[in-house]
Amino acid sequence: MNRICVQLQKVARLSRMLLLTQRVFQGLSGLLLIALISGVSDYLLRLPGMVRLVSDVLVFGLAGVWFFTRMVHVARFSPTLTQLAMRVEVMYPQLKHKFASAIDFLIHEPGSAHSDTMRKLETLSLDRVESQMQDVNLMRLLNPTHAVRYGCVFLALVLIMGAIAWTTPLGFSLATSRWLKPLGSAQWPRRVEVKSLNSQRVWPVDSPLPMQLVVERGYHKTMRAWLNYRYLTVGDTHRWQSVLMTQQAQAQKQNPRFERLIDLSNSLLPADLPAQIEFYYQADDGQTKKQQINIVARPSVQSVELHITPPEYALGLIRDQKIAWDMTQTHAGLLRSTRVLTGSTVKMKITLNKPVIADEPQKILAGLMNSSDSTLRVDEAFAHILHIQWPLMQTMQSLLLVEDEYGLTNLSEQQYRIEALADELPSVSLTQPVQDVSVLPTAKLPVIAISRDDVSLERLTITLKRQEAESEIQILAQQTGRQNELNLQALLDIKKQGGVPGDVFEMVAIAQDSYQLVSQTHPPVQSGMRRVHVIDEEKFTQQIRSQLGVIRQMALGLLAEQQLLEKVPPATAKPRQKRVTEQLTQHRQTLDHINDRMVKNGLKSEPLQQIVDRSKRLLDQAKQASKQATSQLDEPQRQASAQMQNRVSKNLTALVELLDQGRDALTLQLLLQQLEAQQQHLLEQSRKLLPKTLGKTTDELDDQTQKQVSELAQQQQSLSQQAGGLLNRMRQTAERLAQQTQAQDKASAESLAQAASTAQKQGLKQTMEQAAKSASQNQLAQTTSQQQQSLDIIQQMRKQMGQQTKRKQAILKRQMAELAELLKQLAKRQQQQIDQLRQANDMLSLV
Repeated sequence: MNRICVQLQKVARLSRMLLLTQRVFQGLSGLLLIALISGVSDYLLRLPGMVRLVSDVLVFGLAGVWFFTRMVHVARFSPTLTQLAMRVEVMYPQLKHKFASAIDFLIHEPGSAHSDTMRKLETLSLDRVESQMQDVNLMRLLNPTHAVRYGCVFLALVLIMGAIAWTTPLGFSLATSRWLKPLGSAQWPRRVEVKSLNSQRVWPVDSPLPMQLVVERGYHKTMRAWLNYRYLTVGDTHRWQSVLMTQQAQAQKQNPRFERLIDLSNSLLPADLPAQIEFYYQADDGQTKKQQINIVARPSVQSVELHITPPEYALGLIRDQKIAWDMTQTHAGLLRSTRVLTGSTVKMKITLNKPVIADEPQKILAGLMNSSDSTLRVDEAFAHILHIQWPLMQTMQSLLLVEDEYGLTNLSEQQYRIEALADELPSVSLTQPVQDVSVLPTAKLPVIAISRDDVSLERLTITLKRQEAESEIQILAQQTGRQNELNLQALLDIKKQGGVPGDVFEMVAIAQDSYQLVSQTHPPVQSGMRRVHVIDEEKFTQQIRSQLGVIRQMALGLLAEQQLLEKVPPATAKPRQKRVTEQLTQHRQTLDHINDRMVKNGLKSEPLQQIVDRSKRLLDQAKQASKQATSQLDEPQRQASAQMQNRVSKNLTALVELLDQGRDALTLQLLLQQLEAQQQHLLEQSRKLLPKTLGKTTDELDDQTQKQVSELAQQQQSLSQQAGGLLNRMRQTAERLAQQTQAQDKASAESLAQAASTAQKQGLKQTMEQAAKSASQNQLAQTTSQQQQSLDIIQQMRKQMGQQTKRKQAILKRQMAELAELLKQLAKRQQQQIDQLRQANDMLSLV
């Protein structure tokens, strides 16, 4: 039985080893199976490192717990011989209720305290059991099936793993590395290969950032690509964002592309710059490495300041210009411009948002390509401020193009234009006289010249010369001064210049400006020429008479208009009456001009001056009455306005009559003056011919002299006829003027009558006829005497006609004396009537 006990003990040890082996194979098979499943699933699913790490922790944790619990069970597994014997009894029924007792007796034999009977019974039981143990195999108690099964499983898994390792060593190595180092860098070869197309290192914040991805392998139509990005700013890291990308159209043989635009300006503030964007792409299992792009502000112009200094010749005359343009404010136009004098020095201060590359000014301002004197410098205190200086010789228009250290340029389309204004030639004009004039030799003509320049004038001169080829130019007046406007006044005294009728003086104003640039100056500028024609008193008086005749014609037109306005309704008449007032004002100004011309020319013609003065008074009265009529042309005041309109008509009628009478008187004076001039001319001819005819008969004269003498006789005869007609007109005019009530008209009548009477008494017409007869008989000595006698008579007539003022005063004195006498008589009669009334009153009181 000891042998049996030894066998049972051996079974107990083997059972424990078999259990241990089973648990080991079971655990190792489980681990291999999990590793196989994990490797395959990781290959198929590309599990993230964190998932693998968690899986590893869970697997190893659970495996540890399982192994610990199983090892504890193995360690505690120690079956007793009795328990084994009972298992033998189960396997061998013949030993039932025997073998276990025998083993138990045997195990407890050394320490048995039973009686001999009991010992005999135990010995008998042992012997009987031993006799039945011949066919019993105690090793059957061991069941290696499970151990062998798990061993086979383990062996199969080992073979599978070995086959995988032998066939795909790289994959096996990657799977092992990924599960043993879940957070390591080992990666499965991706089914989808993607590539980032972003090669930018720097990108401006004001432009959308194009994020582009190309699928180089593994593309399918349902593929979705994702962009994962985050911003890295100073002191802050933003959270990751994931956005879906849009597939772009491509050619057939072109790899698929995905794109997504990121608006950086919506996510980043100016205070966040400079910043970075960190990103990577994903498409299925394809993933790119992380990239970073620096986000910076694009260079931009914040403000531009211009300091413009004028050229040297304009210093002190033109102030420095300072212009500031704030480019941060919205501006409707794309052009900032200013105008600068050519030759000015332009200093441009450009304030930027960041420092830029400053090499050449022509790169920043392309409009300076032709300026070799331009300079560029960076501000010493602020690196983002640039200073450009250049002399402006021509118009400059350009963009401001700046580039930073990353190669980014500003995108502004703002144009800057500095227009170079050329120093224009000065303007010069003679404002007085405004046109060519005709003057008397006694005239003192005011001359005014005005010159203006856009910068400054150096000199203004008025020159005078006779209209002769060899006449010298003399300076009538001159003014100097560095001003932008010069006014020069002078007085042209024709008498001092030695002017006589027939002379023509030419006046010109010459201006010289102060322009001097690059050794260049402007030529002098001349005004238009004014010619001053010196005429005699006869022609001058004719011109005045013509101007008065124009006023007469205008007065006739206004008189017809005024008479018509007295009959039309007030609503229609009021605007037309206002126009009449305006025209009267214009005619009054014309008379002022005539009067001024007479004064400047020193014309001493009392009749003509009196006509002008009376005409001015009549026009003033007519204008005042017309103005009142305009203000009273309403229905309630219609009667008052009618009276004023009637007064206007009367004044205009008186003006026409005055000019008619004055025209006749002036005409007679002019005719008498012409008669004198013609007689003087014939007298001079006679004196020239006298030496040629002295002591010779008519037949002895040469043909030319005979012809001249004959023409002289004819001209003298024609002049005698003109004298006769003039005397008749003078008498008729005197009779008509004598019927007028004005003192001036009566004085003119008396002067004309006296002159006509003198001519008749002294025989002016007869003397001229005798002179013509003597000339025809070649008696030129007698002819000259008779012509001189006729000339003396004409001069007496002019003298008498020039005494109109004295006669007017005498007439006025007589009229005043008569008026005083009438007033005395009126006062005497009035006193008589007062005395009669008093007497009648006394008689009534007595009754």
